[in-house]
Amino acid sequence: MMAGDLAQRMRLLRDEQLFEIVYSRPEDGIVPEAIDAARSELAVRNISESENYELREQVLEGHQDDASRATRHLSGFAVAVFMVFGLTLVGTFGIFGLFATGRRQMAIDAIYATFVGIALAGALLLVAVLILG
Repeated sequence: MMAGDLAQRMRLLRDEQLFEIVYSRPEDGIVPEAIDAARSELAVRNISESENYELREQVLEGHQDDASRATRHLSGFAVAVFMVFGLTLVGTFGIFGLFATGRRQMAIDAIYATFVGIALAGALLLVAVLILG
C-alpha cells in the first residue's frame, strides 16, 4: 500500500482507532508503516496532553482485559454443562464461540469437560451392559 493511501486512510479514523494502531501488540499484525502513519496523523491533530493520556490508558486497559479474558477458567457449573451437552450442536457452537471471543482457556476447559463427559457416559454404558448383561 502506498504511503499516501495509508495517510489518507488514517485521516478518516477516529482518535481512539489511531491510538489502537499506535499501541498495538505484535500479535495484532499491524504493519510498521500503518503505525508510523497513525503516529503522524495523531501529531497533526493536536490532541491535548490529558486526552492523549486518557486514550492511551483506555487502549492499555483493553489489552489487559483481553489478556485476563484469555486466561480465565470455566465455572464449575459451566464444566458440568459441557460434560453433558459438549457433543451436541449447542455445545460445539459454545466451544467455537468461546474461541472466537478470545476466551481461549475457557474453550480448552470446555473441550476437556466434553471428553470427560464422553468417558463418563462410556463408563456408565459399560456398567449398564455388564449389569443388564
